[in-house]
Amino acid sequence: MFTIIIFGFVWFFRKIGGKTSTPTTTPKIVLNEIANTPKEVKFVTQGRIVGNETYREIRITVNRSSRVLEIVEGYENTITSRTVFPNNEDAYKTFLSALADAGFTSSRVYRSTQMPQGTCPTGKRYWYQILDGVSFYQSLWSNSCNNSGTFNGKKSTVSWLFQNQIPDYNKLTQGVRL
Repeated sequence: MFTIIIFGFVWFFRKIGGKTSTPTTTPKIVLNEIANTPKEVKFVTQGRIVGNETYREIRITVNRSSRVLEIVEGYENTITSRTVFPNNEDAYKTFLSALADAGFTSSRVYRSTQMPQGTCPTGKRYWYQILDGVSFYQSLWSNSCNNSGTFNGKKSTVSWLFQNQIPDYNKLTQGVRL
């Protein structure tokens, strides 16, 4: 009798809870397959959370025809410096292959897919993005304060790969205080 009552409760709560959900998965992104598409990859480093006049970001965007370095000032995203270098499809394919090996599309579950506002105020915040025009195909994040975020790849390798797409990166970003 006790077993029948327990079974009845389980059945009842399953019915009122609706259908059991199946986990949803995002499509696996194969970086090498986007080499001949308009998609581009982007790495953003956001600086410490400070006053508007001293806040900075560094953005590097790479696609099959160009590599772009942008220095951003303030929270309203004023681009103070933009340097563009040419690229080609073979170089882009090689770069994407290296990013794949570094886990650029590797994600993990975090409380939210959005970076919590104000996270890591004394450190840096990083975005790992794939864009399709103005739409985000991927947008993962991490920070330098702790091991939180949705990005699960090799942070230092990805950063190194992007920085080395820009000739004289250190010289071009020399005065930028993040």
